Amino acid sequence: STVKQPPITANTLTIIRQEEGLRLTPYRDGDGYSIGYGHYLGTKAPAPGTRITTAQAEAYLMQDATEAADFIRKYVRVPLGQNQFDALVSFVFNVGAPAFVRSTMLKRLNEKNFPAASEQFRRWVYQGSTVLQALVTRRAREKTLFLA
Repeated sequence: STVKQPPITANTLTIIRQEEGLRLTPYRDGDGYSIGYGHYLGTKAPAPGTRITTAQAEAYLMQDATEAADFIRKYVRVPLGQNQFDALVSFVFNVGAPAFVRSTMLKRLNEKNFPAASEQFRRWVYQGSTVLQALVTRRAREKTLFLA
């Protein structure tokens, strides 16, 4: 049986908007391409001239945030507060559900060990073997929100 988790709120989406930034044309993102607020397009280069509207970016954001929230609802078996939920939606939005499902963070969450779970944020700062300062900063903000 699933535990009732908080809803996606305007604040949840604001956090992701701030973390991802808005780009209406495709950009390189890790092993592929993204557009809008970090909406992953895949590994194949998008057609030249590909462009979306802000409204399309918002629709992708809602779709992707809902997907991240659904994964949290499916796999986190302990009740979360709104701040914890928002931090995790931002985190899962960024690292992807498959990585989250296999993570020590999820294990610690399900043990109700929130301090240990929060320590896991700082481990997710790499692109390949390179530490990205943008991810260090983002994870610090997510951890702060999670503990707030």
